[in-house]
Amino acid sequence: MRPYYIGADDSSVTGWSTERIPFPPTGWLLVFQKQLKASISELSPVGGKILRASYRSAQTPTKEHADLENLLIYNVLGDTSNAVTANGLLFERLYETPRDCPVQLSSPALHQYEYGLQDGRPLPIEEHEERRLATLSFKLSASALGSCAGVWYAAKTGDVTLERTSHEDKRWGISITMDVPSSPAITCSKIVKHLVDGIASALHCHDGFDIDHLSEQLSKNPGLCDAMSAKSLLMDCSHALFGTWKLLYGYRESSGVKWNPKDEYCTYCAIRCRYGLIEKGLKITALVFDTGQHWIP
Repeated sequence: MRPYYIGADDSSVTGWSTERIPFPPTGWLLVFQKQLKASISELSPVGGKILRASYRSAQTPTKEHADLENLLIYNVLGDTSNAVTANGLLFERLYETPRDCPVQLSSPALHQYEYGLQDGRPLPIEEHEERRLATLSFKLSASALGSCAGVWYAAKTGDVTLERTSHEDKRWGISITMDVPSSPAITCSKIVKHLVDGIASALHCHDGFDIDHLSEQLSKNPGLCDAMSAKSLLMDCSHALFGTWKLLYGYRESSGVKWNPKDEYCTYCAIRCRYGLIEKGLKITALVFDTGQHWIP
């Protein structure tokens, strides 16, 4: 018996497995990942449809957290261009037992991956104003989407409105609308990690760890601010919805920085592209909301 199974048709792909796909996958998990990716890539997002993905598992991460975009996007699709996400992307983490696998696997099917096409209308979970935590709006260049630092700086210096002063160690979701030029098409699966990490980072306050060195490293990013301004923004707690935290640290022998927002608490994300913006650059509006679930790992 095999440790995984994939079922697919013209509009959906579902995979069951005895283990979660890690990064990088090896052995049979690599075979499963490649077959799952190939099946998803055959979906055609006609009529403005977006890709919806969900991961079901009753298992709660303990020592090793798994960011939502890694579970469903990077560990499966990778960061390469994928036309199926050109109109948008919606993905969610469900802490529940997977639906029954159509075939018996070598051990229990504890993990379920679902991908399908749907229209781009917001789901009800995105529209409950009483659950709203924050609203962000900002502009940035297309090149800034290539780094967490670029998105963080644009979001941090944009317009931020908090509906609640604190939402720490609780699950949250985010709905992002991107107004972009008609071409080239945005590949949401390629930019989602920088986008979510950057916005989440803008809702944190750095705890001061190695602040002078990290600020200096940030200032080396093209289009960003000087070291003094970077330090001020990192230590700015006025919009620290997710609290004070070791937001970033040195990476690769002090030649750069690695961002560390608490986005493992994000269980729902929607990104929608609206093409036709005449001016250069991109306009982004993000709504952050309470998903109504509480979890302390």
